[in-house]
Amino acid sequence: MTIKQLVVIAIISFLFSILGVVAVFFWIIKPEHYFGQKAVLETIKHKESLIEVQNAVIDSIEKTSPSVVNIMISKNLVFYLNDPMGAFGQGSVISEKRANIGWGSWILISKKWYILTNKHVISDLDADYSVILKDGTTYKVDKIRVDPLIDLAVIRIVDSKNRQPDNLPIAPIASIDQKVRIGQFVVAIWNALGEYQNSANFGIISGRNRSLDSWQKNLYIWLYQTDTPINPGNSWGPLVDLAGNVIWITTAINAYANSIWFALPISKEFVTTLLDTIETEQKIVKPFIGIQYSDLDKKIAQELKISSETGVYVQQVIPSTPWAVAGLLSWDVILSINDRLINQDLPFLYQLSLYKPGETVSLTILRNETEKKLSLELGKLQH
Repeated sequence: MTIKQLVVIAIISFLFSILGVVAVFFWIIKPEHYFGQKAVLETIKHKESLIEVQNAVIDSIEKTSPSVVNIMISKNLVFYLNDPMGAFGQGSVISEKRANIGWGSWILISKKWYILTNKHVISDLDADYSVILKDGTTYKVDKIRVDPLIDLAVIRIVDSKNRQPDNLPIAPIASIDQKVRIGQFVVAIWNALGEYQNSANFGIISGRNRSLDSWQKNLYIWLYQTDTPINPGNSWGPLVDLAGNVIWITTAINAYANSIWFALPISKEFVTTLLDTIETEQKIVKPFIGIQYSDLDKKIAQELKISSETGVYVQQVIPSTPWAVAGLLSWDVILSINDRLINQDLPFLYQLSLYKPGETVSLTILRNETEKKLSLELGKLQH
């Protein structure tokens, strides 16, 4: 091999060495660095998003939990002598003691010291009820008002000297026009087993406008379904959104499933009307319209050329009533009340609960494929 050939080979080898170094540089430093950085940035971005959600949950709990109170239920219990031989007479009483028999979670809704709870939580009229705030302060229940239709009650609290307390933390409650979506994150705040105050669970809204079989003469209707665990002790504790606003109140559990719980929707407008009627009537009263109605099924909706999720179908108007005089007829479809559409988010009876008996409301109805407006006065449900 000549010297010239050796020089060429050496030059070629050198060039390949340079190319190898460049290739290694771009392979190890540039591409890997670039893709590695991209992955890191995506991971950081994903982590930051999770932290934002986490912080929203924390903030909502901190915003609402001061208004969640614990309820302890106590009662005199009679203890009998266990006397299998009957020497002292069967069922002889040996003592009577005061004992705690239950607990629950309530929320403060008014500076006039009103608290919202389940009717079933305070169903024992022979029991005594004590309210314990987050700071440990205890108050007694002054008055109890129950809803004639749904599992709802309002109580008022006083201190040991029958004075109404000052500066109680009032629950932030969402407006009725706030949209609720399936899959929306929710937080339940409650007093677990009456012992672990201000516990919290996290989940989603799983369904809406659910109904359950009647229990204790309550209508379990227009309920939201959630997978947020609801256990003994958080009946009537709040479900809140990630802004910390109360939108639902837990009310029932499906006895045949481990992940189906139900909550009743509330709103600022609903609570305001509720408290106004208590102030004027000294009890919870409900408005009504003298009709028999049903939700629209798909067949009727197709005949009327409207959505089956909009409005209610009037089956019959009670004759010789103000509603018949106002012009409401069978086969009418009530589409809205005061221009709020009746749908799964705002069902008919829930919307009626936003108004007081005696108020005049405007109904938008559909009759013979033509929309009309009717004004009528709401009656008072007698119970």
